[in-house]
Amino acid sequence: MASWAKETTGAVYTAFRLCFGRGDTCHLTRLPAELFINNLFHYLLVEDLVRLRQTNKAFYLLTHEPVIWRRYMRMLHGIPVSTLRPTFRFTDSAANHEIEHIVTTACAMERSWRKGFPRIRSERILIGQHLKIVDLKMVPGGKFLVASVRDRLHNRFYIEVYALDIMHGCRLLARMSTFNKVYDLQAKYMHHADRPGIMISYTRRKFKKGFPQNVNLANLSHKHNIDIAYPLIYEACCVHMRLDNVEELIKPTITPITKMTYFENIRLMGQPPFLDVLRVATDFEIHAPSLFETHEGEPCMGFIEDPSTIRLLMLRNRIEATLEFTDYPGHANTPHRVRAFRYLPCQHGFLVIRSVAQEPGLSDFIVFEFYDFPRLAGPNIMTALHGWKCADIWQLDEEITISDAELPKKMGADHPEFIPKEECPPTLWVFAPSSNPKGIAYWWLRPVVKEKYRNSQETEYVYNEISERMHFHQNRDFHERALPGAERTLLIEIDKGITEATPLNKLRRFQWPADRFPKLYPTNNICEPITEIEPDSVFALKDIQAEQLVTRVAKNGGLSAITWDENSGRICLAAENLDHIRVCDLAPVVEPHMRLAYKWRQQLIEPTIIGTNNM
Repeated sequence: MASWAKETTGAVYTAFRLCFGRGDTCHLTRLPAELFINNLFHYLLVEDLVRLRQTNKAFYLLTHEPVIWRRYMRMLHGIPVSTLRPTFRFTDSAANHEIEHIVTTACAMERSWRKGFPRIRSERILIGQHLKIVDLKMVPGGKFLVASVRDRLHNRFYIEVYALDIMHGCRLLARMSTFNKVYDLQAKYMHHADRPGIMISYTRRKFKKGFPQNVNLANLSHKHNIDIAYPLIYEACCVHMRLDNVEELIKPTITPITKMTYFENIRLMGQPPFLDVLRVATDFEIHAPSLFETHEGEPCMGFIEDPSTIRLLMLRNRIEATLEFTDYPGHANTPHRVRAFRYLPCQHGFLVIRSVAQEPGLSDFIVFEFYDFPRLAGPNIMTALHGWKCADIWQLDEEITISDAELPKKMGADHPEFIPKEECPPTLWVFAPSSNPKGIAYWWLRPVVKEKYRNSQETEYVYNEISERMHFHQNRDFHERALPGAERTLLIEIDKGITEATPLNKLRRFQWPADRFPKLYPTNNICEPITEIEPDSVFALKDIQAEQLVTRVAKNGGLSAITWDENSGRICLAAENLDHIRVCDLAPVVEPHMRLAYKWRQQLIEPTIIGTNNM
């Protein structure tokens, strides 16, 4: 038996033999099935293979064989691919239904995004239990969704974790009570105590001593300052959810009919789904929390604690460091505040963005600075390696966001190695919403080749310069916000108000044409493309066709929470007056159990013995 045949289903061979035979008048259909698999299909682009499956039922089944898509996945280079969870087993038959989905999603998303015509392809609803959605965060890869919810009476508060794109529909995996409203969710795949899992960080607040009458913090927006005489205490927390337990709950063999098997698996685990990792309290308001791993693989959490302080915490050994920054040269003893920061793995340091005050009557200016990672625990006075300043001429008082500084990396021993389009780290994007005039300002930072020491053979890259020109997109009527990723950014157009929910007007795709950068570092060893390569659109901003979605959100009280995953093209959002989450996909997605191939396989009689002479 051929090696690939071990992964195929006998039912598919039976269907192929019933439809095609040696006496068929078409010469193509006289060829044996293994010839298509081993010698023909790997010459086709993904789009060509999908067109071939539309010709008849036998090709439809044959082109769904996992070995074909495993081969495509190994050659999926030069385009963004969904992050694979650490417990994903590439060679395991249980992952068969996921592999084709990952490949087709990556190809379809790349084609529509670069061409400039993305649209909502499918929409699903996650039904809640009469709980209002406060915040949402997608785990990189779009496989899991973390939600902060509360009841309408403001008495119960939870964190929920959903599994998406699994056999027989989406599924609520676990729920944890948080006792107070939770916001600023962050979630990433990380190891803790040598166990792979999902690290979730969140922020919550409460009154420090006593509380005023008729004031409920859960009713007040966490996005705006609160003028209350009673002091508040803020908590930054981290919990870890083990993925080996999760794998037992998302196995493709679990169906809605066998709920008892599902509950039995939960009972046999014998441990709670969440493990408390860290809990830190402070009297200062917490801003811009971030989860990251150092270049040595050390999981860390950081946040802006004071207007001028960054607090770092090592999650494994709980070592803590605080970063305070010296005055910007030429502006000694002038007030400043930290607006945003991002860890840069390629140089083991930080990009920090600060606003520095000037003389009364003059607007603040913004400085971009690079710092080394602190070597000592405890207080650290940081001096910038280098920096640049930019005049703030547009009242950039809203939250500044920085795109991710690393691409998805290999997390499993049997995972394929995806080669990026460029051999350098991704371009950093900085977005700053503007109030007057309305719009959004943005900058880009490109990595450059670092000087080699002695006879070093490896090429190292560092971020040490920023584009001198500040770009600005002006909007006459609405405010704009950015949800940046490492390579793709989603812009939302909203009508900002004083409540948590804001009217949603439009979704936009942001993709900067590569030929506008001064220098590129293309990867040389990328093999032949397996998908149709579309030229970049000349426009950086293009509207996403989502009129019906925007209308539904507007009719139900406005947008209360939104998140997205750049690689899978998945957007999850919630409306103020509804108790469910909308899962929208920019790539064509069909749930595995809804595919015709799955239904046809169930109807076919699988032979018990397949002789080698029939192959």
